[in-house]
Parts: sequence; structure tokens; C-alpha cells
Amino acid sequence: MYYCSNETINGLTLYDFPYSVVPEGMPLVCDMSSEFCSRPIDVAKYGCIFAGAQKNCGPAGNTVVIVRKDMIKKDQALKITPGVMNFYEVDKAPEQMLNTPSCWSVYMTGLYVEYMNKFGIKHFEDLAIQRSKMLYDAIDSSAGYYINKIEPKFRSRQNVVFQIIKGEAVEKKFLVEAEKAGLIDVSGHRSVGGLRASLYNAMSIEGVQALITFMKKFKDLNP
Repeated sequence: MYYCSNETINGLTLYDFPYSVVPEGMPLVCDMSSEFCSRPIDVAKYGCIFAGAQKNCGPAGNTVVIVRKDMIKKDQALKITPGVMNFYEVDKAPEQMLNTPSCWSVYMTGLYVEYMNKFGIKHFEDLAIQRSKMLYDAIDSSAGYYINKIEPKFRSRQNVVFQIIKGEAVEKKFLVEAEKAGLIDVSGHRSVGGLRASLYNAMSIEGVQALITFMKKFKDLNP
């Protein structure tokens, strides 16, 4: 059984996955790319977890894969599976390279993981909660000017998606003015439009506050 724990386009997260729905003996596989290293995870619940490092724990070019040992079996992969994605082939040859690694990305990810270990993952969860709460509170207290349609318990801490009630033309103006204010790439995904702020581990509290300050000013000037 496969699922993606954080959906970035619409900004929702499954914080309490219903593990009881997984049939006994069936491995649970999860793409955690956009929330990996942002909160504690019980890895024992999963057969495989994979995540692109570029969201929360390093630069682009790496994928982190955690595989339960009983899933690493000879002849288990499909014949079309590339060697670099064959768990058995990778596991049996730890000193060999089945592809040319992105050395700089691996090195930088290692440095960042070392940095995270100084604080513990709970520290980064606390920051994620603080950042997202600040922004959701600003949206919810805007008297309906800014709206987020996700049920609060499923709201993503990583990707805060919102709209302006006055419509697309005002949202386009928001993006132009935001960029002039140094707030870059706050547009929503091209498939849904609207606005989106991504609050990954590298985002500072000050950065979130700058966006909130701009949102309040924009609302006052564009009633």
C-alpha cells in the first residue's frame, strides 16, 4: 500500500495515518519528500520510506530511502528495475557505486543531517508548528479576505495554500507586489492557481513574519 503523506499542491497532510487499514503482511510505502525531517516518524510502521532531500534535509540531487530488511530480497525486483533502484543489488554492494553519485549534494546533505542531530527532530517539528500557525492565524483573522479551504486538522505545515476572496486579478497583483517586497515565488501550483507559501526547514520565523506583514498591508491597500 502506497501513499504520499504531504500533498503540496493543495496543502494537506495525513498526520495520523490509519495503519489499521493496511492488510496484514502488506508493506506500507510512503513518499515523505515534502515533510521528511520536519516531524518524528515511526519508521517501524513502514516497509519503505523515500524522500527527495531537496525539501527539508539537503540540496536537490539526493533521494533518501529507508527500507525494511525483509524487503531486501534477491530476485524480488522486476526485470525492468534499474540496478540503482534494486534494493538487493545496492545492499549487497555497499562499497560499489551503481551510478555516479551527486557527490556535492551527498556531502551537503550529510552536513545538514549533522546539524539537525545537534537539536533533534522534535526541535524542527516545533519550528514547523510555529511557522505554520503564524501564517494560518493571519489567514483566519483576515475577516475572510484570505481563505484556506483545508480542514484545520489536515492543514500542511510545509505548504500553506490560500486564496484572496476578491479573485484572480487581485491575486496577480499580490504576486507582483510581493516580489517587489522581496517575497519570491508565492504563486500557487499552476494546476490550481491561488497562492502558496512553502515553509520548509530552511525558512526562518522572520521570513514568515515578513510575509504576514505584507499580507496585512496589501489587504489594507486593496480592500
